Amino acid sequence: MRVSPQENVIISLHSGYQKNIIHYKSPTLSITGSAGAELDVYGANRIITSNTAADIIPGISANIQTNQTIKFQTLPKNPMNPSLSGQIQEVEALGSTNEGERQGALSNPDPEQALLNSMKYTGFQLNQVNADASLNVPVKNNVSSISQAKYQGSNVGQMLKVTSGFQVVTNGGMKIFAFIGYVDENIKGYKTKSSLFTQPSGGITGGGMQTKGGTQISTDIQGIGGDEPVQGNIKVVVPIFNKSKKK
Repeated sequence: MRVSPQENVIISLHSGYQKNIIHYKSPTLSITGSAGAELDVYGANRIITSNTAADIIPGISANIQTNQTIKFQTLPKNPMNPSLSGQIQEVEALGSTNEGERQGALSNPDPEQALLNSMKYTGFQLNQVNADASLNVPVKNNVSSISQAKYQGSNVGQMLKVTSGFQVVTNGGMKIFAFIGYVDENIKGYKTKSSLFTQPSGGITGGGMQTKGGTQISTDIQGIGGDEPVQGNIKVVVPIFNKSKKK
């Protein structure tokens, strides 16, 4: 009998906290160092199908991560001069540090001891490295040309992305942007022999808008001219809670 599992995510909740630890600012350069933690909770239906039936099993899973981030930005004296910004981030995820001891061939059949092993061999470990840099070249007072290079490396895959486009800022503070570029997600991960990323490699194009309050709506098409079917994505970001302290 053939059995195949599949998960359909029906809800995803994300929360996090980030705190600045260091800050350096000169007339031409700003550098900020921060650390934080994030919690993602997923509600999903796990669908198990066989030759004769399909069972839907609801479930909830969570992911806890910590991160350390360094951001930089050049500060040109003339607002019409080019500026460079970017960041480097290291992410650690809470997970198994020894899968064999936790639940593999070396695990204990006793349920209580198995739970203790799960707790003992669980900890934060390097899960992902992110790095990106953006070059902003003003064309007019409210129009800029933006080029970006981005790298993401993880235990299960690596990604390189290069894009170029433009951004228009309206009188009301709204940003409208569009871009075109190339992305490669077929690079093997730190702990895998091949990439497990599901998005296709190839050309990418898209655009969107962001309000002055931070609400963002964007869309893109990825995998143009690649070996896999193209994939379209729609992203909506709505800030719910934003607290700042004034000194």
